[in-house]
Amino acid sequence: ASGLDVGTFSVRSGGATHNLQSFSTWCVAQCQANTADSRDLREIIYTPDGKVVRRWDRLGKRSSGDDSHLWHTHFSFFRDSTKAGRDQTPLFRRYLTSIGLLEDTDMTPEEHAWLESVHKNLTVLDGRNPVGQIYTRMAMGEDHTSPDFVVPHPTLKSLGTQLASVQTALTALANKDITDESAIVTGVLAGLTPERIAAAIPPTVARQVADELAKRLVA
Repeated sequence: ASGLDVGTFSVRSGGATHNLQSFSTWCVAQCQANTADSRDLREIIYTPDGKVVRRWDRLGKRSSGDDSHLWHTHFSFFRDSTKAGRDQTPLFRRYLTSIGLLEDTDMTPEEHAWLESVHKNLTVLDGRNPVGQIYTRMAMGEDHTSPDFVVPHPTLKSLGTQLASVQTALTALANKDITDESAIVTGVLAGLTPERIAAAIPPTVARQVADELAKRLVA
């Protein structure tokens, strides 16, 4: 097996004190539960209280250790797992996350790689490097050196100008009274003969209209 020794420590986090003993017993509990991130561990030699030494042995061959393990914990990983290059940090990262010293991202290594790829490609396009700057200038319609050159295709600038113009026109239209009563009356009267106008006037107001017209003619 491949060995890893962890020395004495004490840290406050999440309103509690965490030390080598609490860390060691937590790791042993994960091994006993056969969690996925602990299966490469061959054994752990530790002390739960600083007084007695215990050994968790996946193969069940031994149960004790010497007194040096009162101040350090010994982890052994199956050598074929370390030779294969498998990541042995997830168990320890999960411990640090559980006591509040690390944020839990809930991401697998594959998801991390995918996110890095997406970030890299977005960076290429957003103008923070030469390739991205080219794409940005093309979108803005500025990928030329002559100030007299007119871009023949829509750009972010031209589209922005058009949208602003449309917005201005819509605002003006929304604030306009589109009902012109005078024009409507003029249009209606233009299509009527004197006979039809007279016929449309109720008898009760015919005398009043005649008097009003006579006054206007004299004036």
